Amino acid sequence: MYEALVEQVPAVVYVGSDDEACSTLFVSPQVEEMLGYTAQEWLSDPELWVKLIHPADQQKVLARANSARAAGEPFDAQYRLLARDGCGERVVWVHDKAAQVESGGAIVWQGLMLDITERRQATEDLRRSERLFRKTFEAAGVGMAHLAPDGQWLRVNDRLCEISGYTREELLEKTFLELTPPEDRQASIERVQRMLEGKLGPYSLEKRYIRKDGLRIWVNLSVSLMRKASGEPDFLICVAEDITERKIAELVPEPLTDRELEVLRLIASGYTNMQLAEQLCYSLGGVKHQVQSVIIKLGVEGRTQAAARAVEIGLIPYRK
Repeated sequence: MYEALVEQVPAVVYVGSDDEACSTLFVSPQVEEMLGYTAQEWLSDPELWVKLIHPADQQKVLARANSARAAGEPFDAQYRLLARDGCGERVVWVHDKAAQVESGGAIVWQGLMLDITERRQATEDLRRSERLFRKTFEAAGVGMAHLAPDGQWLRVNDRLCEISGYTREELLEKTFLELTPPEDRQASIERVQRMLEGKLGPYSLEKRYIRKDGLRIWVNLSVSLMRKASGEPDFLICVAEDITERKIAELVPEPLTDRELEVLRLIASGYTNMQLAEQLCYSLGGVKHQVQSVIIKLGVEGRTQAAARAVEIGLIPYRK
């Protein structure tokens, strides 16, 4: 009855001697399916178990078995065995648990050996996938981040730090709204809320971020949502490509010269035409010409509008 019950267990049940040889006294027939050796082969070769332990694991496993025997404690280990099949040897990961029991006046080891090869492989595949993801995340040529549902940055790569001008530590203390221009924040909040509610799927759009130095930059932002097994929002995946140069070229078809950019920055700082002439060593007429050229290229009607437009599109930083 005992043997019939043992044969129904989806694992190898065994009894071993309580000595250094660890001789097999009984093993269930499942061992042949698991390792390719019949139960009779196990019983006829007292050292077969030791022989089949993977060389890289043998010393560790035997040391643990001897320690458990000396202390009278259960044996519990995960290790590799070399199985036999038609193509040669294959490796089988097992979870082996045994305890000392008294049988017929003698102490023996009664144990259970479970094949965990698939589970170990799945775990290793997951680890490999995670390592690959980490490498891809950090080495990407675009900004990448994980964002909490409340808007807090959870994880950022080096490229996003370069784009934003903040260190990793500084970014992780901020929310995405702190990098978003005030006039764009409400729309950003609404998009994220709709995504969290399941009303909006993955999306891409061109938007602005405020760099640490106050300059507004343009990014092509792609956002998707990862959910927990329960269906609750877990985190947002954000990919940001810096498109500032292209976007400014679209918004200002005729680029400003270096001198015109300098004039623009001084206008934004409140310089009058007279002060500009003194600062740049220009004639007043030359300054007026430069200012007018800046106004025309930006498509506005005056100096104040030119400064505001330049900040808005990212030509010059915002000055408090």
